[in-house]
Amino acid sequence: MGMIALTATLIINKGGKMKQTAVEWLLQRFEDGDMYNVEDAQFIKHQALAMEKEQIEDAWSAGKKNPFIVQHSECCENNGKQYYNETYKGGQQ
Repeated sequence: MGMIALTATLIINKGGKMKQTAVEWLLQRFEDGDMYNVEDAQFIKHQALAMEKEQIEDAWSAGKKNPFIVQHSECCENNGKQYYNETYKGGQQ
């Protein structure tokens, strides 16, 4: 499977379909047999981690727009990227 196809899988949300979580996407790659060798597995792993990071950042940013959360939380000083990096140390666990 080429990089373009993998990227398209991450981004496209046509026909009102729900987006996949990073875990669902990764499991689908296993089920589809897309990991033929170590390089494929590493590439797919990095794609899934990037998806997860983006989803966490987007959820944080969306949550900040909720007036209840903003009003009742001291945690809304930072943006999604900063939250991710502070919480997950930039993915270095």
